[in-house]
Formats: sequence, structure tokens, C-alpha cells
Amino acid sequence: MDILNFISWIKGKRQFTTIDPAQSVLPVGIKDPKRDDQYLAGAITVDDFANVVGPFVPAGPAGPQGVAGPAGVPGPVGPAGLEWQGAWTSGTSYVADDAVGYGGASYFCINATSGTTTPNLDTANWALLASQGAIGPQGPQGPAGAQGPSGNPISYLEYNLSDKTVWNNGKNNLETNTSFGDGTLRAITTGTANTGYGYRALQNASSGANNTAVGYAALVTISTGSENTVLGTSAGFLLSTGAGNTFIGFNSGLNCTSGGSNTMIGYQANITSPTQQLGVAIGNNTKAGTASTVIGATATSSTFTGGVILGYGATATANNQFVVGSTTYNAGAVTTETVSSTKTWTVVINGTTHKILLA
Repeated sequence: MDILNFISWIKGKRQFTTIDPAQSVLPVGIKDPKRDDQYLAGAITVDDFANVVGPFVPAGPAGPQGVAGPAGVPGPVGPAGLEWQGAWTSGTSYVADDAVGYGGASYFCINATSGTTTPNLDTANWALLASQGAIGPQGPQGPAGAQGPSGNPISYLEYNLSDKTVWNNGKNNLETNTSFGDGTLRAITTGTANTGYGYRALQNASSGANNTAVGYAALVTISTGSENTVLGTSAGFLLSTGAGNTFIGFNSGLNCTSGGSNTMIGYQANITSPTQQLGVAIGNNTKAGTASTVIGATATSSTFTGGVILGYGATATANNQFVVGSTTYNAGAVTTETVSSTKTWTVVINGTTHKILLA
């Protein structure tokens, strides 16, 4: 093929707008290696031609950005969200769409409310949002801790220079004693089965046994006394050698030093004599003499013995009295009447049986 034939094809409109790149060929002139001014006729497929010249064709510049299109139609309004209010609190005002947490679950308010009924029960105003999840499986057992140092099997701590004392088994290897607190059981020597809890509780106990003191300075003075049980700040504060006493309440049994078998229950419930025995006082600021039973706030047997004193402010005026009420706080009304009755109440007074006429 020569150039004249190629031009003839062009003039004859033998051009193609669609071709098979792998099957169509392009005419080319190949320079004759024997003569510089001659070319040999040849052909190359469109695919091969594109592979040869394609990589060397540089990309064109980017075109300009197009004009922005018009805004779309707005979508519909979504549902209102929930307002988290934290943990549900009784009496707090809530409005619709408030969300709260209660009992491990969450709830949202469907009607305004400020009630005291919990959300899980108030279905008229609350709806469940998310229930509490199931309990997860137990985790694996942790590694064993390091072995502690060896020591005396009966462990205890002596009080230090500042008297900060904590003995889990008592002092001097007396394993039956138990104490906790600054100065508690600090003087113990041979006493056993004592329990002290609180600042200076049983501080001076030495040979006493079976004492239990709970509270600030409870039984602080006790030394050799035994079988005493006190509970309360300064309860049994002055008791030193007495035994078998029970004092419960702030400053209860405060006056007792060496008395025994007394029972004092109440704020400053006390005995009259420091050495008295067998007194029972129940109530605030009560005082019981030896072998007396006093029940009622400020009731007292004074220095008298063997009495039974009942009522607020009731006061004995002699030994072995039975007193009910006082001039200020009457225990019922006393009237004079003429009655005819066959009813009697059998009572034992001072060991003797008597009958009391009942109207």
C-alpha cells in the first residue's frame, strides 16, 4: 500500500466510525532498512496501536464545576425525642417524653405526673422503655493471693505510744478477750472472756471476766468486777468492782461503783446509792434504791428500799411502798363512792394474799 492508495481510500469515503479494535488494522509505512528514502507497506491492529501510543497521551484538564441543583423538598417532621431525667424520684414533677431510670430498667412518661407511685407500678403515667438485663455469668475465680508472713496463731496488736489500740484477740495472748478501740482493754492481765468496743471501753479491766462494754468510755473504771453488760456512752462509768449489772443507755448506771445485780435501762437511768444491790430502773432519769423497782421517766425511790414505783414522776416516801403516779401526773382519778359489789381481786402483798374489792 502506498500513500496514493491511502488518499484514494479517503476520497472514496472508505472510513469507519465503529471497528473491532482487535480485528481492525491501520496502514502504516515502515522505513526500508536498505534505502533511506523508501518505506515498506505494513499494518497494525487498533488494539496494538492504542497500547503503543496511549500511555503517552496526557490527560486533559478538569472541567469546571457544574451549577448546583435546586434544593430538595423538605422531609416530614420526625417524632419528638426523650428527655433523660436520671433516676426516678418520688414527688418530682415529670412531663410527657421525660425518661427515667428505676430498679435497673428505664421508663418514659406518657402523662404528666408528680406522684409517689413507682414507674413499674404506675402504668397510667409511665411506659417501659428498656427492661433490666439478665444477670451475667459469674466471672472466673481470681488468682490466689500471696502467702502472708507467719506469726503467732493467736494474733493481737499491743497498744502503741499514742494508745491507738486494736486487739482482735485481746492483750497478752488471752484469746478469749476481744477489743476494738483506742485504749480498750489496755490494762488486762488475767481477765478472760471480756469484750470491749469503743474508745476506752473496759480500759482499766485487769482480772475481771465476762464483761461486755460497748460505747465511748463504757465500763471505763472496771477493774476486777465481772459479769457486767453495758451499752451506751459512759454506761457504768464509775463501776469498779461490782458484778452482774446490766446498764443500757447514755450515762446509765453512772452512780454505781461497787453495787451488783442492778438493771438500769434508759437515758441516765441510775441507782441511788453507789453500793446498792438489786435495783431496777427503767426510763429516762429514773433512780432505784436497793431492791426497788422503778418504772417511768423521773420516777424515783429516793433513798428508800424495797419499793415498787410506777409512773412519770412517781416518788417513794418510805421503805417498801407501792406508788402509782404522782401529784403532778395522776394515774387515774380517786373518788369516794358507796358501792355494793361481790367482785374482788386477789393479790399478794408482801407475801400475804389479800382481796381487793372491785366496784
